Amino acid sequence: MSMTLATILFGVLLLCKGAGMFMFRSADALAKGKALLRNRKLDTVLHLVASAWFLYVVSQLGQADFGDYKAFLFIGFLAVCVGAWFYVPDFLGVRALSAIYMLAAWWFLGAAFGHYDTPARLFMVTPVYIGLVFALYFAAAPYRVRDLMEWFAERPLAQKIFGTTFCAYGTWLLLVPALFY
Repeated sequence: MSMTLATILFGVLLLCKGAGMFMFRSADALAKGKALLRNRKLDTVLHLVASAWFLYVVSQLGQADFGDYKAFLFIGFLAVCVGAWFYVPDFLGVRALSAIYMLAAWWFLGAAFGHYDTPARLFMVTPVYIGLVFALYFAAAPYRVRDLMEWFAERPLAQKIFGTTFCAYGTWLLLVPALFY
């Protein structure tokens, strides 16, 4: 993936996140959002996507990345994926979304790797790293997503500020390739 495409895609993701914060501001949206956190069907789909993507990455390991043991790693991680579905069902979708974000961030950061002569790359990689911190946090404590949803429901001004910030920065990222690359 090129750095231009990565910057545009991440800008679109931020725009969608910001627009979502504006669209889902009612108490009814909060109730539906909290219900989605424990929706077994959605959790299954997200878990399958995250597991399939991660297992694909494991299957493509080179010799320098424990490639000699990739069959053992694949079987071990497959067992962990299946076990997680059966034994850790609470907030499984949040954990899966965190894993999907981490895998996507790997692509975004890989696109920016080696472009040290372009300081504008920092416009894209900085929010990716910030998102990685949140993805790691929510993977470890997924119930905090529910708490964050409740916090935003109690503070509509904060939700407006964050939604505006995501939309503005997403728009900025859409302009960065045209202005700097």
